[in-house]
Amino acid sequence: MAQLKAFWEWFSEYQETYYHLRGFPEDEQVYCFNELDRQLTVYHSSLTYVLHSPKDKLEAELVLTAMVIRMGCCLPSI
Repeated sequence: MAQLKAFWEWFSEYQETYYHLRGFPEDEQVYCFNELDRQLTVYHSSLTYVLHSPKDKLEAELVLTAMVIRMGCCLPSI
């Protein structure tokens, strides 16, 4: 639990950066995404995220999810 608390403390410190990331140069965006990956991996190696920030809204959303990789498994087409 300490690692999870540490992640959210880190994210709280940098959340404004991620909120405005769309306006950053590409190399800075890549750096920030790599750092977010690194911070999540410290907590658990299977965590990943989706960062959604529509241009026309004042809200952004960070969704954390677990990556599931199964060898030889196919998802049904919809």
